[in-house]
Amino acid sequence: MLVVALAGAQLALAAPAFAAGDPTPPSPSANPPASPASPDGSTVVAAVSLLKDQDLNTVLRNGLALELVASREVDLKLELSVSPRTAMALHMRDPRVAVHNWQVIMPKTYGIKLRLNRAAHRRLRKVKRVHFELRSVLSTSAGNSIATNPLTFGRP
Repeated sequence: MLVVALAGAQLALAAPAFAAGDPTPPSPSANPPASPASPDGSTVVAAVSLLKDQDLNTVLRNGLALELVASREVDLKLELSVSPRTAMALHMRDPRVAVHNWQVIMPKTYGIKLRLNRAAHRRLRKVKRVHFELRSVLSTSAGNSIATNPLTFGRP
């Protein structure tokens, strides 16, 4: 079972070091030694953090800049969406404005960009402030973890 811990703008997705039904823990070489522990004592699998100094202009031009720190092999799916009410007001078919999947094989730090789709980019150009919801789904061999975080971006 995965545990979600939230600390400021950083989202830590954690999983236990081994399954509860497994009588023998995995060998030390199975888990990277640099895996930090979460507040509940389990091993952190990945952390997604939002890079600072981003406004709506930057998000529209370059995409949402994030940093992924993975300590083992994981699959990550990120969805950025606006509220259904905002989507209806902007005449959007789907409130999801960006979706991407990443398959992480090597444990290291990755700089990732979540780019908005063309229709969302065109409709959000004239808006002064937007409230987004970032939904992250982390999948490992131990299970899945889903977390949602509200984000707000405005013009400078």
